[in-house]
Amino acid sequence: MNDDTLETIWTFLRGEMNVTAFEAWVYEHEAALLQPLGASLHMDLLWLDFRDVRAVDEMARRLRQVLTPLQRCACQTMAAREVYPSASHDTALWFMTAVKRIVNHGPHNSWVWLGRCEQCGQHWIVAHYDPLVVEKVTPDVAEGIVSKGIWPSSIDLEPPRDQQPDPVIVEAEPKEPSEDFKQTWWSQLIDRLHRPL
Repeated sequence: MNDDTLETIWTFLRGEMNVTAFEAWVYEHEAALLQPLGASLHMDLLWLDFRDVRAVDEMARRLRQVLTPLQRCACQTMAAREVYPSASHDTALWFMTAVKRIVNHGPHNSWVWLGRCEQCGQHWIVAHYDPLVVEKVTPDVAEGIVSKGIWPSSIDLEPPRDQQPDPVIVEAEPKEPSEDFKQTWWSQLIDRLHRPL
């Protein structure tokens, strides 16, 4: 199965292509689908009633079962933008180990960064909050981030209010009292010492 065919099927499975468009694409490319899907699944796909939601869901399950082992990594199976409830989610854990960090959003913002999958080369923007947010970006966008520091506006570059980093408290340098203050202070002290009890 060529890359374009595989990507189109995954686009449908990720929910980024509607059923009507996928049905039209299947009939247009039926010959190319026979070898990779096998005769039985290929025939079932061609005879599928695309108006039957349950039948479409079952076909999607079967397609995932056949196509997932063909993947070098999980990137192609993931939507353009994914949100995981926490960094302990299985896919999130895979993601954090498979995607190599290239550059942070800034010297004081290491929770948002650009990375690249070491297996397939897909670039991602990662907002490492809770929830973890990941977003696919094209090579052109990635190049703009690396060379010009231009980040897309589609991802929130600031963490949620309850996850803001603790503010850095800088203590003021102690100031030397002025001569007038010293003179007044000493005068008041001497005056008190000489008062009768």
